[in-house]
Amino acid sequence: MKTKITALAISVIMMCSMMSSCGKKEIQMHTYEAIVNGEAFKLTYPVASDEENLKTEEEMVEIDVAAANAVADALFMFSEENSAGVGEINKSVDAVFDCSEKLIDLLNYTYSVSTMTGGRYQPVLGTVTDLYKSGAEITDEALAEALTHTGMDLISIDENSIIKTDRCAKLDYESISAGYALADAAAVLSVNGVEYAVLTYMNTVATFGQPLEKEKVDVAVYCSSSDENYHGVLSFNNSVVTTCNKESFVIDSSTGRKVESSHDTVVVISNDGILSNALAPVLYGMSTEDIQKMYNSRVIKFEAVVIDENGDVYTTSEAVEYRKNISAN
Repeated sequence: MKTKITALAISVIMMCSMMSSCGKKEIQMHTYEAIVNGEAFKLTYPVASDEENLKTEEEMVEIDVAAANAVADALFMFSEENSAGVGEINKSVDAVFDCSEKLIDLLNYTYSVSTMTGGRYQPVLGTVTDLYKSGAEITDEALAEALTHTGMDLISIDENSIIKTDRCAKLDYESISAGYALADAAAVLSVNGVEYAVLTYMNTVATFGQPLEKEKVDVAVYCSSSDENYHGVLSFNNSVVTTCNKESFVIDSSTGRKVESSHDTVVVISNDGILSNALAPVLYGMSTEDIQKMYNSRVIKFEAVVIDENGDVYTTSEAVEYRKNISAN
């Protein structure tokens, strides 16, 4: 099996509805939308479960802005302007970097995800993805050269330091940035007394907490060939959902070429944003049989919906609530 990774995933999933009532008791919902780093960020949560805890408009504005700022702050970790983040490591130097605990934890976790996926997720692939971003001609020679600068052994971790032994090696965290950022936004909401929320950013939808009466969020899933008609509806809660389809940029890290998948769309459900983001392109490049084998191994906890080119649906287990040809409205 060749290894795969995404450098940029197109958003093909959106929150279309959620509970507005619980039994006979109406629940007032609050929605906030903003543009963060050029991408749409959306947040929905109950104003209160009872009159005693009702939030004022001023309080909601503070919470909304704090959540959006948390997304922006988290994404700064990957910015070239951040002298203490990923951008600094990605400079063309041989060096030992003294890094923050947060950055060390991020590297350790993404490296563990790579191990769990048998190397299919490769975080040190920046030289290859940069080649595509440059707009230069993608020749066999250029890809071969870029591939010599990939692999986790080139950027290693030693206690509180990150050791880079190949000056051209680069981390590529674009594929997991949404899940990483939404986790920070959810933490801010929790600190501010929000017990349940739905957050969307780029190709990722996240929920945290438990809605009243165990109702679930409905998410509309589109196939790559249609941006008007829903293929079906996925229901879930307390999870992170990521999609990947034929419009997504998924490359094979062993060849540097774009993956040609037999699937149209893959949807991953996980309780972790980074894992959900990393797995979506990995599963997109695998056969249905190999996806099921990975699921059955229980090394990684996830669920998935796989839609093939004919529109047929396959799920990893009966626990996945996916309704094909059901209107999301």
